[in-house]
Amino acid sequence: MIVCRLTPRHREIVGLLRQGLCNKEISRQLGISTNTVKIHIHAIFQATGVNNRRQLMLREVVPPPTLVQQPDIRPGPGFGGAAIDGQTKVRDLLEAGADNT
Repeated sequence: MIVCRLTPRHREIVGLLRQGLCNKEISRQLGISTNTVKIHIHAIFQATGVNNRRQLMLREVVPPPTLVQQPDIRPGPGFGGAAIDGQTKVRDLLEAGADNT
């Protein structure tokens, strides 16, 4: 399995390649030139570390896991009203609440 960063368009083209479409068929389906298809395929090869379509078909290409950032927590009354980022520990919040009561 290859974890790599492919654009949505690249993932779309990989899907079409897996269906066995040639460059001309891909260009017609996507409404782009065959030269643009070739450029995309070359970029896909570079991103996945393969040299040809066969190697690409033998590998499972998956996007990297997305990093989910925790939202800022906006504490209510009793916590000083300051914005708390997602990294603040619950203990710190509890201590801050105890100090304000």
